[in-house]
Amino acid sequence: MTPGRENRAYFGVVSVIFSHSGGVMPHTVAG
Repeated sequence: MTPGRENRAYFGVVSVIFSHSGGVMPHTVAG
C-alpha cells in the first residue's frame, strides 16, 4: 500500500462525497 495512492484515492472519494453532500463534512475536506 502506498500512502500517496491511498491519500489520492481517499481524497477523490471525499471530494465526490462532499460534492454530493453539499458541504456536510467541511472538516473532512479541510483535513
